[in-house]
Amino acid sequence: MKKKKKENDLCEIFNALKEHHDKKLVLYKKIAGISLISKEYLCSNTFMTSLDGVVSVSKGITIDNVVSVNVHENPSFCSTLYVFKNGISTPWLNLKLSSIKNSGLGVFSLRNFKVGEFITAYLGEVNENSHEEEYTFKKINGKPVNSATGILEDYWFGHQIQHGSGSMLLLWQDMKSKQKRILKLMKSFLWITTDP
Repeated sequence: MKKKKKENDLCEIFNALKEHHDKKLVLYKKIAGISLISKEYLCSNTFMTSLDGVVSVSKGITIDNVVSVNVHENPSFCSTLYVFKNGISTPWLNLKLSSIKNSGLGVFSLRNFKVGEFITAYLGEVNENSHEEEYTFKKINGKPVNSATGILEDYWFGHQIQHGSGSMLLLWQDMKSKQKRILKLMKSFLWITTDP
């Protein structure tokens, strides 16, 4: 009998949210529901009965030198995704300006991931006109504007990894360790993992 691989904290949270939705619901509607819960509730500590504990998936933003009203256009912009579970807050990913010339924002790991491990999910809102939006994938718009703040919603940074390229394989380089990893967007599950 195969031993079940241990999931990391973000994967457990994602799967618990996915199981919370009606099994007959199409995947993109489940993803939209998970996105809404993530944006509205998981940004602060929330008790999840299915995980028997308090969890959160939140972001912190730093800008050392403000030069633009658009937060993403500030060269020192850095958004950090934190995963909180079992009393431990783990810095997960950074969204910041890449050091590669003219490449824009990039997503960088703040922890080590094993081969095949869940990194993040492609979250967003339903967009039935998927051909009209650059960040829409499988009817999920991964970068909608937050109507309350007017700021682009980054969810769990999945849209920045895919970035509308249409490519299945993406190269990701952690600039600190110079280790290269191949990322694969698992289209059937809309999650991003390291490629075995």
